[in-house]
Amino acid sequence: MSYFAQTRPLYQHFRLAMPLIVPRARFRCLDLHTRRRLAELGLGADDVGRPQAELVARLPSTATQQFPTPAALSARVAAQIAPAVDEIAAAATALDPDDRNLARAAERTRAHVARALARLTGRYARKLAERDGVALGRLARVQNALAPGGVPQERAYAWPSLAGRLGPAALKTLVFDRLTAVGPFTTALQDLEP
Repeated sequence: MSYFAQTRPLYQHFRLAMPLIVPRARFRCLDLHTRRRLAELGLGADDVGRPQAELVARLPSTATQQFPTPAALSARVAAQIAPAVDEIAAAATALDPDDRNLARAAERTRAHVARALARLTGRYARKLAERDGVALGRLARVQNALAPGGVPQERAYAWPSLAGRLGPAALKTLVFDRLTAVGPFTTALQDLEP
């Protein structure tokens, strides 16, 4: 759109009317296999653009038969370790209520332990998920389907490619049905589900 704004003097010079500038509609094709894989992974199509470490941490793991789940570890921290740290901090503060340095040190220690345990359980969750090659393989296939080569699907595959896979009439129907549902001038990414 900014390109057309720069060409205004050319249109004026040749005494032509500026064309109507309409943002291009954006579509992403979610085929049945991709939708199934997303459901198996517990992810949405928009989640694929998130950082890899975050996605890996969210993957369901099949390796939890040998190791406790990250949720179980977090629950144990909340039920056992956090109360013990709180008890120690309260005892230190109660020892001399007028000593603000001791109270601040107790609060800093409590916060530091909570952050350290959260980081450790997060790393544990990511490592456990990395061990699950099946889920990682599914994630890679989904990422390749929705963002081939790391670029949005609409930039990697041209319309003829999608028309070849779906059929021109089916693609046209999907596009027009979606535009009817959201409006013809939307700039938000729209999912087509054949």
